[in-house]
Amino acid sequence: MRVYKPTYSKPLPERAKVFTCKRGRYEGKQYAKFKDSRGRMTEARLTESGNKILVETSHWHIQFVDHLEIRRRLKAYTNERQTERLADTIQDLLNCKANNAPLTDELQRSIEALPARVRDELIGFGLVDPHLTADKTLREYVEDFRDHLISKERSAPYIKEIVGCLNRVFDDCGFRAWSDISPHRLKEYLDDLRDGGKGISRRRYNGLLGMVKYLCRWLAKNRNLTSPVEYMDGFDNQQVDARHPRRVLGIDEFRRLLEAVLEGPKIYGLTGYDRNLVYRLAAETGLRSCDIRRLRKQDFDFKEQKITIIAGRIKNRQDAVVFLKPATAAEIEQYCASKLPQAQVFHLTDKTSLMVQFDLRNANIPYCENGLYFDFHSLRHQCASLLGMNPETPEAVRQSAMRHKTPDMVRHYTHAFEEQQRQAINALPDLTQPSRQKQKAAKTGTDGPNVTGEILSKSCLGGASIRSDTGAGGKQNLDGLQETALCDNKADTVRSTEPKVRGSSPLRRSSQPIENKTVTETGGLSDGKSFLSN
Repeated sequence: MRVYKPTYSKPLPERAKVFTCKRGRYEGKQYAKFKDSRGRMTEARLTESGNKILVETSHWHIQFVDHLEIRRRLKAYTNERQTERLADTIQDLLNCKANNAPLTDELQRSIEALPARVRDELIGFGLVDPHLTADKTLREYVEDFRDHLISKERSAPYIKEIVGCLNRVFDDCGFRAWSDISPHRLKEYLDDLRDGGKGISRRRYNGLLGMVKYLCRWLAKNRNLTSPVEYMDGFDNQQVDARHPRRVLGIDEFRRLLEAVLEGPKIYGLTGYDRNLVYRLAAETGLRSCDIRRLRKQDFDFKEQKITIIAGRIKNRQDAVVFLKPATAAEIEQYCASKLPQAQVFHLTDKTSLMVQFDLRNANIPYCENGLYFDFHSLRHQCASLLGMNPETPEAVRQSAMRHKTPDMVRHYTHAFEEQQRQAINALPDLTQPSRQKQKAAKTGTDGPNVTGEILSKSCLGGASIRSDTGAGGKQNLDGLQETALCDNKADTVRSTEPKVRGSSPLRRSSQPIENKTVTETGGLSDGKSFLSN
């Protein structure tokens, strides 16, 4: 068994530099050094004539002697490791032929995974039976995948959707066999569907890619292969491109809806009372439409006021216990009193969105408001928001009641009601009130404009005016100076109003008589000065 790259000759390029190899395996051989078509410097051995060069092929080849003692040569891959693995497979085939032994399962899977060109050559050599390598088409594999999903007890709508999407994707991409699946072609197809954000949403893009990955992962596991799309990535934040964001109704608005439904006509096989009960059940328990549709009378425990749902009849495939309000449990017990234990409680249509839109129109409530929609699944959002109204309810309790795997999903489903937002805004502090610094300054009288004689007279003398008169004898008369912070007429003394600086006291008294003295603007006494001159 030989793995090698064959050579072929081509004319010597212009401006090629010829030299002789002085060491190594080709010592003494002539070589040419030149630039290839990509502008890179490369070397090639010259032919014996010296006017041509020998160039290796891009593909590796395998040379071996088959079971009929015939020398064979097979064109393999451009990758050396892949070619070596193919050589090992061929050697196993030769051993099976020599021992007249059947192919093992692992060897059979390896042969099925080979490209059609290589497999056809091995069939021509007589090493592989053509009937054993008849590979299935992708549509046949999708049908096998359908049987696999049925064995996993997946729901019929889910199986129908995923099988239809897989067939449509493979047909549009032109994939007919397993070897045709190309990650590059699949990405081009999904990008064309998205059309730069104008087409399908990020969530739909990730969903289609996930379906193809699911099928390829299942096939690769059963056939001991590697999925060709395993490392393809979708969009990380699919909430940025939400196409159908939902909203919740206010409490009073939801009550109006229930009242309108109760008086409404029979549609989609449900009377107004039936729909009223279904809406209340969904808003109080968070059950999805598919969960409500699968409920049986035996699932209800009216004494304990709860519903026990087995894993096979709920979306997350886990057993769940859902508690009911006493009034709702009593109504449902009376509603299905005449039903058998195995009977379906609510014959809910699969057109729940149209049913909700009809009831919203009767209640004069918009279906879409500010780009947010209210459909049947919004009742699950309604339940999460109602549970979030009580701040004392722990998040773990709300997560368990909603049957979510992570707290992030609980927060995604929880909306703030308009009443809650109004109360929160009204509870904000009054920003028009003065700051603490302003209030402190107002108490000490240091805020506002600069202190003048008029302001000081009003604040310190109780509003009395101070007048400075100088008589003929040069004495100063003070009017209105009675029992104030500046003057005590009985003691005939003056209190200083100097600011408390460097340990001085504003209550320090001056024992000097007021006669023949004048009071300065700073509260001191001096000769020949008028008091608080303007």
